[in-house]
Amino acid sequence: RPLVQRVLVGVLDGILRLVHPIMPFVAEAIWQPLNETAFERGLPTPEPAAESVVIAPWPRFPDVWHDAAMETRMGRMQELIRAVREVRNRYNVDMKTPLDVFVRCSETIAEDFRTLQPFIVALAGVGRLECGSDTGKPPQAASHVTPEFAVYTSLAGLIDMAAEKVRLEKQLAEKRKHLQAARAKLANTNFVQRAPADIVQQQRDLVADLQTQIKAIEENLNELCQE
Repeated sequence: RPLVQRVLVGVLDGILRLVHPIMPFVAEAIWQPLNETAFERGLPTPEPAAESVVIAPWPRFPDVWHDAAMETRMGRMQELIRAVREVRNRYNVDMKTPLDVFVRCSETIAEDFRTLQPFIVALAGVGRLECGSDTGKPPQAASHVTPEFAVYTSLAGLIDMAAEKVRLEKQLAEKRKHLQAARAKLANTNFVQRAPADIVQQQRDLVADLQTQIKAIEENLNELCQE
């Protein structure tokens, strides 16, 4: 038990140092009573704590604790979860609705995903997870492709494909209209020369943003049209 307590306190100490720049008052409010109960703490070797988290040094840990392989595994899991959440946002699927997810990948990566399945299910709201090199794209599924694996999130029965297509086409037409107007303004020599530099830059940023939005909508439409 003492070892477990020392580890827990050491981890909390490191967390408080890390979050202090963005949560200074909360971190300090926890740091002070922690000093009263465990003034000597830290990992791997306990040492006297600073009087305030404000002056505490940034946490440092032994190089031997650095696990590159685990970081790679966690990075893949985060990318998978991000892909599923992005589909939810794109198609307005409620987080309470479980999604069936199919991942085409090597058997090594598939085994990792199976091991991490409880976390994937909890963080992405996955109902069914299938992984493997033979896994294919099911009908009515959104795609997300990375260099190491492809994620197919099934939307069958969750959205009205025809209605979604109409909505996206309407949205695309509006974005193209706005883009045309923004480009016309930038093509006006008088506007570019006489308007304040920040206003001109705002217009250029608007063009770039609209182009990004249009590309995303076109990709969504292509996805729907492939079904």
